[in-house]
Order: sequence, then structure tokens, then C-alpha cells
Amino acid sequence: MGTSTGYDAPTTPQWGDLKSDITRLARDGKPTSEQSREIIRKYINSNGGSRNISQGKGIVSSNSAQRTASKLSRFLSDVKQYGFEEAVHRLHINSYKGMYILEFTLTLTDFLSESATSLDDADSRNALSRLMEELFDDATNVEELNSMLEQKIDEFEIEGILMKFFSYYLYEQFCRVFYERLVTRVGDIKAESFLSGIFEYITSEVQLMNSEESLTLTDWGSADLNGICSDILHRTLTIYGG
Repeated sequence: MGTSTGYDAPTTPQWGDLKSDITRLARDGKPTSEQSREIIRKYINSNGGSRNISQGKGIVSSNSAQRTASKLSRFLSDVKQYGFEEAVHRLHINSYKGMYILEFTLTLTDFLSESATSLDDADSRNALSRLMEELFDDATNVEELNSMLEQKIDEFEIEGILMKFFSYYLYEQFCRVFYERLVTRVGDIKAESFLSGIFEYITSEVQLMNSEESLTLTDWGSADLNGICSDILHRTLTIYGG
């Protein structure tokens, strides 16, 4: 699941209410879409709201995800402008040909993510791993990755892929904050069932956003990739009512 253990959630009254709601719902196992929507909305607001979170002022840090998103956006921009092979070369990956798909995606994840020195780093890396799995899931060999990624960029645009990354990150962070508490109070089976419902809601909402709304055109040649990624994180969180 990509969860981290040993984390104590904040103890403010707003967080206390959220913890109680989550424990109560988890006793019944998998939540409905409406229940998941309300939980995630409360979670984002308890964490400071989408604007504060995207500005690095959330109670639970999202700084690592924004740094990873900046690296990812630069790589995707290079793929779009110069092609896959040149983009990989610019990451100083000497050669990917002959690698197994898993070997390459792990290598790419290493180059794009932060060193896992904090829980936030681990959440970001887990989110990026999920994104890699989605982007390259249909590949049968590493030589297909070139056309596959270019196709995904054409389909979703860079912003859409970054929104997918941030949605996975939201899920990973939510798991980190609540997984251990859920297992303690309702057991692992119901905890896993509850979190599967949360995952389905989060991923379905961002898919809907990508399919129904045209995304703002972004100048990826801009030097302020951090600002662009902050804005995309903000817009991603607003999908969930934060």
C-alpha cells in the first residue's frame, strides 16, 4: 500500500473530529463515494486548505511532492520538446536500452524523486511509483516506453499527468496519517477496505477532471516551475473540495 508507520496525526479539535469520523466509517469497511468525498474534503481543510497546502503552509508538509513535481515536469517538458531519448540523457541516465521495464522505472523514479530521508519524501516517492506504473503499465518491453510516454503526454498534457501525481500523493499522505490508527482500531482487513474506497474516489475524481475540463496552457519553458507546480497542486486539491 505504500504506507508509513510511526506517525502521530495532529491533535487539534478539527483533526480530532476527522479522526473520529474516519474510525466510525471504517468500522463498516469500504466507504461510499459520498462518504469518501466528505472525508477527503475534511482532510484537506484540516490540513490548512488547498491554498495553504500548495504554498507549503499545510500542517502536514507537502514540500517534497512539489519538488518532485518540478523535476517531473522538467522531464516531461524535455520529452515533449526533444524526445524521450534526449530527455532521459538529460537526466544523466546513460542507457536504458536492454533494461527490464521495472529496472528502468525504478531508475527513473530515483532520478526524479527526493532521497527518502523523511516521511514526506517516502509519500512522494510512493506516489511517483504509482504514476510510473500507470504510465507504463501496457508496455511489454523497454523500447515501447518512448512512444507510450509521448502518447500519454498527448492524451493528458503535462498538467494532467502532474495532477495524477498529486492525487496519488494525496492518497499516500492520507494513508501515512491514518493507516496505523485504523489498524489499531478496526483491524487490518477493514483498514485496507476503507482505504481502497478512498483510493478509488481520489483516482476517479482526477480522471474525471482530466476527461471533462480543458487544462490551462502552461509555458513549460518558464523558469518558475516551482510556482507552476504549486498552482497545479492547488487546482488538484480543489477538485476534492479543499
